[in-house]
Amino acid sequence: MGNSDVLLTRKNVEDMKQELDEVNRMRDQLAKRADILTMRLEAAKLFLGDDLVEEVTLTDIPAPTLAEDIEPLPDAIRRVLKEKGGFLTHMQIRELISRDPLQKKRFKDNPNYYYTAIKRLKDRHEIIQSGRRYSIATKETPDEQSSSASKVTGELLDSLVDSLDIKDLL
Repeated sequence: MGNSDVLLTRKNVEDMKQELDEVNRMRDQLAKRADILTMRLEAAKLFLGDDLVEEVTLTDIPAPTLAEDIEPLPDAIRRVLKEKGGFLTHMQIRELISRDPLQKKRFKDNPNYYYTAIKRLKDRHEIIQSGRRYSIATKETPDEQSSSASKVTGELLDSLVDSLDIKDLL
């Protein structure tokens, strides 16, 4: 093989396939829109004459916003959870992210991708779920969180025993 420094995982390949599908879908939508606009301009020529309607080519249409120009959905989810703090429901997260028109369009075009992104973030322990709400995960691993919780619980019990002066009963 060529370069041994490159790590390519199945997830990378799946992500690339998904992005390619999205780019192709966007390209197809733009091509359809260009066809509609071309037909409308042709119709306008019939009513207004050639003098008022200039020839328009595809190069005159501005380049589409590429997927890279849009904040990746997992990043948007992490950003919203960090900014708001606490736990948020799916509806709250989507509403906050949808304030960006490009993200709103993404939700409309592919509503299930949001849930895929949430699942991936949970699987990577980047967010945590409590009931039907989500929050940004702490930097601790689940084992460290358990250890910390045990330590805090032990310290609370010790201070309770000290404050109640019931050492002799234990």
